[in-house]
Amino acid sequence: MVVSVSDKGNPPRTSVNTATVRVIVTRNLKSPIFFNETYRVTIPETQPVGSNIISVSATDADPIVSNI
Repeated sequence: MVVSVSDKGNPPRTSVNTATVRVIVTRNLKSPIFFNETYRVTIPETQPVGSNIISVSATDADPIVSNI
């Protein structure tokens, strides 16, 4: 996943980095399908540490017995 952040300064400062999300399953026959290809969220500077900033959902056609 690519994470891009910027502030509203003049000039704005921007930084881009990657994050790895690993989902471990016993068996995965079908890849999950995310509802959107890109997710964008604005996080206020005053956002409390540890608060939820985005929820992402996907569907998975694998049988329930192979999902964790």
